[in-house]
Amino acid sequence: MVQLRDLPQPKGLPVLGHVVAISRTNVYEALEGWAPSQGPLFTIDALGRRILVVHDGDIARQVIRARPTKFARYRVMRDVIEELGGKGVFTAEGDAWRRQRRLVMAGFNSRALLASFDRVSEITERFREHLAGQEGRAVDVVGELMRYTIDVTGAVALGRDFDTIRRGPDVLRRHLQVLFPAIARRMSIPLPYWRYGVRLPIDRKAESSVQAVSAIISDLIREARTRLESADDGPRNLIEALLLARDDDDPTVMLSDDEVFSNVLTILLAGEDTTANTSAWMLHFASRIPRVFERLRAEAEEAFDGPVLPSHEAARKLPYTAAVAYEVGRHRPVGAIIFLEAIEDTELQTERGSVFVPANTPVFVMIRAIMNDPRNFGRPHEFLPERWLDDERPGGLAHSPKLDFSFGGGPRICPGRPLALLETAMVASMVTKGFDLEPANREVHERVGFTLGPDDLRLRFHRRG
Repeated sequence: MVQLRDLPQPKGLPVLGHVVAISRTNVYEALEGWAPSQGPLFTIDALGRRILVVHDGDIARQVIRARPTKFARYRVMRDVIEELGGKGVFTAEGDAWRRQRRLVMAGFNSRALLASFDRVSEITERFREHLAGQEGRAVDVVGELMRYTIDVTGAVALGRDFDTIRRGPDVLRRHLQVLFPAIARRMSIPLPYWRYGVRLPIDRKAESSVQAVSAIISDLIREARTRLESADDGPRNLIEALLLARDDDDPTVMLSDDEVFSNVLTILLAGEDTTANTSAWMLHFASRIPRVFERLRAEAEEAFDGPVLPSHEAARKLPYTAAVAYEVGRHRPVGAIIFLEAIEDTELQTERGSVFVPANTPVFVMIRAIMNDPRNFGRPHEFLPERWLDDERPGGLAHSPKLDFSFGGGPRICPGRPLALLETAMVASMVTKGFDLEPANREVHERVGFTLGPDDLRLRFHRRG
């Protein structure tokens, strides 16, 4: 049996290991730079702690499918997110995760979310009018999409119309904007000094935002509970659906108010940032690849008559649009690595035999590298949505959809995936049907934070006709 010490390891420094190399760039670039020469499994050293890095699709599936019994979310990430208020299904493990997962999925599958389509459609129309008012200007695409996605998430999750598209950020969004950078910063610091009574101004600002967000969402939970006690029309939004969610096997099992708060906070953070970045990359590639843009436009024109997608049923008529979203997720996922750790001593099976992974070993799964490996997805550096359409995939092209980890995978696949895909379809179809796109900057680089997205992506929106 192979031990971790027997695996390849890039050259590092005494004592410090690979910490300096990672800090000079970022963990994503560093690991992706080492991976081709190190093989499917290798290790790095962080101040004496050995970390296992997975750069192979089949081994990655073993790890991801073994959650939450053998692998859990990386403790450093889990602790940072939880101390900033995110104690929901994203960070929960074991029995706590199983219970929350069932209840949260019941909320996402409720009629309240299905009935919220009209509100999403109204917000999309509002966004279309806003873009029309920016005629010819170099628009900050990610910033505008952040407004759109927080408005959609606010309507679906909270039953609130923030209308940040027209009014600008409200109090809640201003505080939410503080939390993601705070999480990314704390995860990158080797010594968690704030746990020892040291508070810098940036820490006080983050903790103040956590308190403010907690107060706002707690008030909304109380309002939702009060309305439900006096109404018999069922839940109108996700907060109400979560408050009413019950376990099928034991109706006495429900989410506590703290768990409702944490899951709503997670949905607000993830719903704004990740969906906005995915939609932004979709518009970026559409603006620079004419065949993609024209295909998106033609499909939207055939699928519905008005300027905005009118229904869930119409969304099912947009297979190419969905393929573009999948290709963005493969090519530019919002998370390049899944950060995990072993819960117990375990073994991973490889072509060369089993590898022993001791309990508490950090395990970093390089999903972007796996999804851009030509053995898994042929011609990986081409933006090729057709690879996701069975009847249009080029003959002989390697295609492993089971290695699409853009929404995670296994038992812990993202519960918000259907809503995210709906939002990306709403945006892409509305924009390509109503506007011509013109890139306003030559190069667009990647922004690295807690999530990954385009940095300073600017487009000009020209109304058709």
